[in-house]
Amino acid sequence: MAIITAIPWFIILSWPDKTLHVYFFDVGQGDSVFIKTPDNYQILVDGGPDESVLAELGKVMPFYDRSIDLVFLTHPHADHVSGLIEVLRRFEVGQILVNDVFYETDEYQTFLSLIDSKKILKQNFLQGDKIKLSDGTILQSFWPKAQTSLWEILDVNKVSQVVRLDYGQFSLLLTGDAGLGSENPELANRDWDRVDVLKVPHQGSKGAVTKEVLERLKPKLAVISVGPNKFGHPSEEVVELLSSPSGGRIGQAIRVLRTDEEGTVEVVSNGKNWVVR
Repeated sequence: MAIITAIPWFIILSWPDKTLHVYFFDVGQGDSVFIKTPDNYQILVDGGPDESVLAELGKVMPFYDRSIDLVFLTHPHADHVSGLIEVLRRFEVGQILVNDVFYETDEYQTFLSLIDSKKILKQNFLQGDKIKLSDGTILQSFWPKAQTSLWEILDVNKVSQVVRLDYGQFSLLLTGDAGLGSENPELANRDWDRVDVLKVPHQGSKGAVTKEVLERLKPKLAVISVGPNKFGHPSEEVVELLSSPSGGRIGQAIRVLRTDEEGTVEVVSNGKNWVVR
């Protein structure tokens, strides 16, 4: 007689399912993206403006899992770093990748102090740097450049990390707040390869992306991470530009999803196909 042993549901949910999951968290007016790779590497890109990120992590991680392998801080503005403070306090973080800019706010200094007190490995992630995980997931930096003047940059949006993720035939471009317009000519004029998904820079602010950049990237999906705000984000100009057929592939309009309207947006890929949940 066969004996069937019940397996707790929370263990089953934590098994790697050999697909890539990317969650654009609904954290209000700010950015936070969580990536779970096919071999269950857990990566958090930014933490949003407050502790909302903790509730979002609780929805996609098993309750007993208190570790995150890799944290990216694209730049130290409060709407990206503040939520990471509680993440560092409550989770074991393996490594943190930053762009080494000087920024004297309470939030950023608290973040740096926690890294030091918990002895977390912190490294710069700059143009040309690349991480290749054992499951084939690749993370590559396209911005900012390594340069001594980086320390003196006053507008840290201009040196926000821009990171491309590739898994098989699926590709995603994460832009933080680095505008792909006239304020960053090198990014605006770059000969970009196509991507499937674009995280629109800076909550879709005016000038965040241009028609010319979209014609090179040709994304099928654009995600705008945004919440209630006084800045008019996302701008009507950017939304209209994204929705026009000229930016999408084969003359098709780009699908645009906003976290303030849709909540958390999940993209799942097996390396060949991908779907939005």
